Amino acid sequence: MVIFKRKYSAKAVPVPWELIDSYSKESTIHGIKYLGEKKQHWLERVFWISVFVISVSFCIKNMMTIYEKREEKPVMVSQSKLLSPTFNIPFPAITICPEMKAKCNKLNMTDAISRKDQIFTAEESKRIAAMSHVCDNLAYEEKAENRTDNINIIKLLDEMSFSQNDIFEKCRYASWKFEDCDKIFDKILTDVGICYSFNMLSYKDYVDKTSMHPDLHVPKHDFKSSWFLDKDYDSAEINIYPRRVMGAGLQSGLSVQFKFNSTMLCSSCVSGINGFRVSLHMPVESPQISKQFYNVPFQRETNLIVKPDMIYSSKDTKNYLPEKRGCYFIKERKLKYFKIYSKTNCDLECKADYIMRKCGCVKFSMPHTNDSDVCDNSKLECVHQAELNFTTEESQKNLMELKLKRDIKHGKATKNDPRKKAIEEMVSCNCLPSCTSISYNVEISQTDYDAVKDEFSYANLNIYFKEPYFSRLKRYEIYGWSDFLSNSGGLLGLFMGCSVLSFIEILYHIVLYFVRKVRKQWNKKKTDSQRMPEETVTIERF
Repeated sequence: MVIFKRKYSAKAVPVPWELIDSYSKESTIHGIKYLGEKKQHWLERVFWISVFVISVSFCIKNMMTIYEKREEKPVMVSQSKLLSPTFNIPFPAITICPEMKAKCNKLNMTDAISRKDQIFTAEESKRIAAMSHVCDNLAYEEKAENRTDNINIIKLLDEMSFSQNDIFEKCRYASWKFEDCDKIFDKILTDVGICYSFNMLSYKDYVDKTSMHPDLHVPKHDFKSSWFLDKDYDSAEINIYPRRVMGAGLQSGLSVQFKFNSTMLCSSCVSGINGFRVSLHMPVESPQISKQFYNVPFQRETNLIVKPDMIYSSKDTKNYLPEKRGCYFIKERKLKYFKIYSKTNCDLECKADYIMRKCGCVKFSMPHTNDSDVCDNSKLECVHQAELNFTTEESQKNLMELKLKRDIKHGKATKNDPRKKAIEEMVSCNCLPSCTSISYNVEISQTDYDAVKDEFSYANLNIYFKEPYFSRLKRYEIYGWSDFLSNSGGLLGLFMGCSVLSFIEILYHIVLYFVRKVRKQWNKKKTDSQRMPEETVTIERF
């Protein structure tokens, strides 16, 4: 007889059924207990599996919809419920530009335009060449070309321009009266020539690494800026820089009286258009007079009644990329020429760089480094065309980006679409609005003003706020992670009847199952080492 010894192990129950059976009996998730019952009829099991799968599918679909909404439009702008006093914001910077570009004894514009076929002196040619940078109807006259190499455009424009005493009679801001307007107005260089600004920060306060001719904008005061775009004023003083809004109504605003006589009418770029261009903008912005202005004609009283719009952003919007929230915080986007970010400053900087790439030089009024060339008269046509292309190309790019995004969303295009490369090669400024910004909306009214003194006639300009309070706009987060979790929790409760504790239960049962299994195997090994079960097999030999 031969005896064989054989080891036996306990018969193992399949892992999934043991775990499901254990969990389904104690689960708090609706419908789970019907899935794990062993004695349940198969039709009943199929029914509950179908119901469970459908509920989970609806739950996941709605959660994905909420997530996509959060990703696409995470930030919203709405009106604040509380009114803010205008005392907390600065009075707008006022830039005034005469339509009369040159004194008649320096350059008679009417005569220069009419003398198309005559020869000018060297001095006249230089002045016409300089003036052609701000007067389009002189820009491409052959009489001004190739005769004026290396002229100092800004110096000539400054020499020909009217001084403040020539055009300003008197000024008043709130309760302060000034017989000499140069006490509150500073000379400034703009895209339409020499202008005068009130309440604008000096170049040293907001311009960096540039040769934008700071001599043309020197404040007549020693005030240091006490206002920050994202923090309001840091002082409650009245006499502060930039000047704050002192209240509503004419008595709290700025009033300027202009004077003129018939000898000034020879100096306008366009025949029949006289008076002044007035632009309202933030004190930290470089004015773009050719884009937006209000006209103040002679012998009229013009009232510009201001209603401010201010938008600010809550701190939770910093958690998103600028493209998602649709704005830049002050220190988030660094500009090459400006210390303070604003969309206007960014657009101007981008436009200057674009003209530099296209023409190899920059327009006389644009920011540039000391080693950059200023465009002379031979480049005027290039500059003019580049300015037109810049506007159209930027708009075209925005439309192409919008169409590509829609096509990708609807499956008509992929992320590697060839249009993407074409878009990247177009002008790219990415000049989003500032997360905190102020705009000054204006209601305009005009009446006749027939005041005459000696040989002078006059015009009046009044700028004041309509109301002492205004409603701000707030940019805030619509769907934060807490909102997403609460909405998701509501969907899980609605479709599955579960909560966070329900998922902890699942984890608990999984861990408990493996702990029991490991313990059982450990105990079995310990028992087997003490006594091994044997089976005796008898084989008889015949």
